Amino acid sequence: MSDKSSQSNLYTALQNHDHETVRRLIQHMDGDLRENIMRVFIDLTLAERGFIMLRNKESGEIKPVILLEFPEDEILGQLSTAKIIQEIVQEVVEGGLPLLTNNALPDYRWMSKEDTVALAKLKLRVIIAVPLKVGNSIIGVVYVDKRISVGVFNQETDYQLVQSLADAVAPLLLNSSNSRLHWRLG
Repeated sequence: MSDKSSQSNLYTALQNHDHETVRRLIQHMDGDLRENIMRVFIDLTLAERGFIMLRNKESGEIKPVILLEFPEDEILGQLSTAKIIQEIVQEVVEGGLPLLTNNALPDYRWMSKEDTVALAKLKLRVIIAVPLKVGNSIIGVVYVDKRISVGVFNQETDYQLVQSLADAVAPLLLNSSNSRLHWRLG
């Protein structure tokens, strides 16, 4: 975010689950709406990179709409490194629950040799994937990660902020002109 006052106001609104204020602050940022949303997630979580994917209502297919510092082949490719990220996205979209880990390598969810090798190749440590919901519908997922250090995400306190941000921005993504191509409600 550009100035300390806006950053402080956004953080306070997230803590208070004031989604209208969060949406208003993000809409008033300079630049592309989806990129601004992605940057706020990255700033909030101290992540290095991330992406937003939205689901097509008719086909159910999930496609990236914004990638920041993230090579597309790590998401859409056929390599084992893309497969692990695709599995994370699918788990979040199907389960409707966030996936958070402060140290991906020893995490029990990825104990297969193939998953461990993929995580090591990607050098993933911190992974955060949060569903984007509008009402009871999951329209997509926000994914951020950090490859250098472990334990930067406080699952007790930061989870609430990340989920609050996801809840606040999902309607913005749904209503953004390019997102309408991917999702339309009933």
